[in-house]
Amino acid sequence: MKFRFQKNICKSLIALGLIFISSTIFAHGMDEPGPHQGQIQMPSTYHTEILIENSQDVKVYLLDIDFKNPVTDKSEALVVYESGRTKVDMPCMAENDYFICRTRQTLNFKRGKLRVKSHREEAKGNDVFYELPLKKWKKPATKAKKKALQKSHR
Repeated sequence: MKFRFQKNICKSLIALGLIFISSTIFAHGMDEPGPHQGQIQMPSTYHTEILIENSQDVKVYLLDIDFKNPVTDKSEALVVYESGRTKVDMPCMAENDYFICRTRQTLNFKRGKLRVKSHREEAKGNDVFYELPLKKWKKPATKAKKKALQKSHR
């Protein structure tokens, strides 16, 4: 009887842990559009936001922990398109406050995934993956939603 009680408590703790982990993941912006209406991931102590511009170009913003202040100075990004056996490097060039990552090939951004390798100033990021197609946002995020997203992240 005692063993069965301990087993039930263990299952409950595992379930609570999974709920906590999943809510923490979504607190990092994956369920809300970024400030430029792109999709967000968190590779380190900063966020990446990507937007597909056309069949050859992807924009990458390197944002701070509060989803603000995009930088390119002392930073780098590389996007790799992966679909089945196809892998295409998309070298990135710094613009004012974002990177534009290009390839000469015409790509189908409706399937596969994008791998983003980056570092922002002194922070080295892990590779992050964006499953394709990227999520389409119905309407721009309101200021209230952005504030709520920032508060949930702290």
